[in-house]
Amino acid sequence: MRIKVVETINKFGMLKQNDNILVALSGGADSVTLLHLLNSLKEYSFNIWACHVNHQIRNQEAQRDEDFVRDLCKNLAVPLIVETVNVPELSKKNGKSLEEMAREVRYNIFNKLANKLNAKIATAHTLNDSIETVILNLTRGTGLKGLCGIPAKRDNIIRPLIEISRTQIEEYIRNNNLNFVNDSTNNNLGYKRNRIRHEIVPKLFIVNPSFAKVFKRICNNLAADEEFLQNETLEAMKKIQLSDDKFCVSTIKDLPASIQFRVIKEILNRANTLCNAKKIELIEKAIGANSGKINLRNDVFCIVKDDVLRIEKIATKSERSVFTPIKVAPPGNYKVSKEQRVKLVAISIQEYNKKRKKGNLIHNAADLKKINGDLIMRFKMPGDAIRLNGRNCTKTLKKLFNEYKIPQKERESCLLLADNKGLIWINKFGVAQRVALDEKTENVLLIEVEK
Repeated sequence: MRIKVVETINKFGMLKQNDNILVALSGGADSVTLLHLLNSLKEYSFNIWACHVNHQIRNQEAQRDEDFVRDLCKNLAVPLIVETVNVPELSKKNGKSLEEMAREVRYNIFNKLANKLNAKIATAHTLNDSIETVILNLTRGTGLKGLCGIPAKRDNIIRPLIEISRTQIEEYIRNNNLNFVNDSTNNNLGYKRNRIRHEIVPKLFIVNPSFAKVFKRICNNLAADEEFLQNETLEAMKKIQLSDDKFCVSTIKDLPASIQFRVIKEILNRANTLCNAKKIELIEKAIGANSGKINLRNDVFCIVKDDVLRIEKIATKSERSVFTPIKVAPPGNYKVSKEQRVKLVAISIQEYNKKRKKGNLIHNAADLKKINGDLIMRFKMPGDAIRLNGRNCTKTLKKLFNEYKIPQKERESCLLLADNKGLIWINKFGVAQRVALDEKTENVLLIEVEK
């Protein structure tokens, strides 16, 4: 088995001479085998540390495990780091299962220590663990990636035992007279993984005693296919991307179905929005129809329109109501949000003309005399319409925004000024024709938007 593990290490480029290794040590048969075997590879001159996490889940049994790994590491002359964390308390606080919370805690600790030691993290996942994971993924519904098994290495995590079966582990333990501890929860059939381990996997080996070899070959082939398809997906992303958050729908339609699916997942991943197969199916339908709006989560939407797909956060009513309509007048400086501030200035037409020589201000200038009553600064409301200066027609804001393809989130936070007769100014669009400057203008309202 030692030769086989060395082959695995070399095949996947896991380790090299004098590397630093942090071994995740639970005290079970798999992790004891891993630590003992790596420590026996003296010709590689590895620098080895072990890390044990006491999750405080199994009371006296947890303390027994900690005592055992302390004795083991002392006998092997391997430095040991023990971390104790109250996982049950964290689990309740964060609303996560014990299993999920324990895993998160472990890997946070491993990563922190690995960075400090400049070490790779070695975990004791075996071929049997990989089989169990694939079956578990099948029961949940998975794509090709979920059928590839546990990867031999990922980032700074290595798995030297990933091609070793549990039977081989048991043989190594016997041949080297090693002791280990049993986790009583491993026999609890209330956990899905345990039911798969004890009830399903043994039957696969009854059907085919060489199932481990067959499984390994299948996973290797699928992993190669997955890598190829992922590379094709990344190339396709370059073709469909119009900007940071916009993608060409017609180009997506031209892609093969398997790449289309992956491209959608990649777009969602880049937007930090993971979705189930049902949501992805709805996005596919929207792409086919070149129209659609799918709520991905809370206020995040996938919008397909005018041959463009984008993932967009749309402000909720509570977010939009943060800025309530306010009465304004020049001179005045008004904070609308963390990002926007508006300054209103009243100046003579002569001063305005001097300023215009330094920049085009006409879109943000209104004739003060033509303003009717109070000025109100606000966001859009249903039925809002304006006849912009230089236009020969009145348009609703909805039609105006559609014409210029303004994203929904920008529509919701677009600044407006209104008097008693209606809108007089829209940020980035300009002033209404009825308040525009002309040869009779004496005083000017200048609107300055600062970020």
